[in-house]
Amino acid sequence: MNNLLNGPLRGANTLSDQSSYDLIYKDFIIESNRRNATQYPNPNNYTVNLNCNLQKVYKAELIDAYIPAATDPSVYITATNNVFAFTFNSVSYSVVVQPGTYFSPTYLAQEISRLIALIPISGLSVQFSQNLNRYQFVNSTSYGLTLNVGVANSITPVMQFTTGINTSGPVIVKQDQYNNFYVATATAGQYGSVAINADPIFSNCILSDLVLTDGRIYLSLGNQLNGDTASQVTNYNSSITNVPPFFCQLPNNASVSSGTVKTMLGNPAVYSSTQFYNPLVNNINQFNVSWYGEEGKLLTIQEHSFTIRVFYFQKRSTYGEASIGLVNYANSGTTDSLFR
Repeated sequence: MNNLLNGPLRGANTLSDQSSYDLIYKDFIIESNRRNATQYPNPNNYTVNLNCNLQKVYKAELIDAYIPAATDPSVYITATNNVFAFTFNSVSYSVVVQPGTYFSPTYLAQEISRLIALIPISGLSVQFSQNLNRYQFVNSTSYGLTLNVGVANSITPVMQFTTGINTSGPVIVKQDQYNNFYVATATAGQYGSVAINADPIFSNCILSDLVLTDGRIYLSLGNQLNGDTASQVTNYNSSITNVPPFFCQLPNNASVSSGTVKTMLGNPAVYSSTQFYNPLVNNINQFNVSWYGEEGKLLTIQEHSFTIRVFYFQKRSTYGEASIGLVNYANSGTTDSLFR
């Protein structure tokens, strides 16, 4: 018989009269779409009120989480960053990408290419290189190409199409008569234009920066529940922001995909996250939910759900259903359970 049925062994918690209490738990299922969306428009930072007020909280554990892996903005497209603008053969074009979370960078690139083909323009496409983990804007013709990454609602910064050149105003990437790309604010030679014969695969491409998801994400439930069981080591890199105190981390090493979720119930043996509280925590009646990336910034995260199991001590009643009084300790004035 499990001797922890009604509570931990003597001395395993902070109650001096622990034999008068039962250690029980309550599961709280949090769904972000049930939040007050008017007060909390972003699902990465909101507060939910619980239907009870918990006292003598001993520990809390994340037992279940459904988190879209598409937490990277390179596949999360909104109406404020869905315009792909370019000039091809001296004619300006723009295509409007349907907002949404795309299954992967490959699917987003295919959708932009489909829209370009509807214009129609042949020899021009957007691809995603899984080997390089980058988007690439490809022109297989000899016509001149200009990609403007500074137009209103441009999708190109979201897709990590940047030049790494510090300039004021829009950055124009052009193609010379040899099909070489270069930054329009400088000469081709200054930034090392590559001849078409030197690299037949990538010299006619604009490559984006790396498209990566965070290796892990951090869940915060508020100051009372975050505790000190999980914390990052001291950050000595001034260019990286510290992650604020958090409840736990979740692995996020899946491919960039809204179709991939993390569920703790699927692999409880290899992942667990528990916070212990000593002294016990009182007056828990809400969760202040925040999601952070590895650099300490609020994460762009989609709708999600998770379950927190909260363990707390409850005073034992002689006529209650939690336990059956068996032995009376005269010295301590407490009653042990049948299951002690």
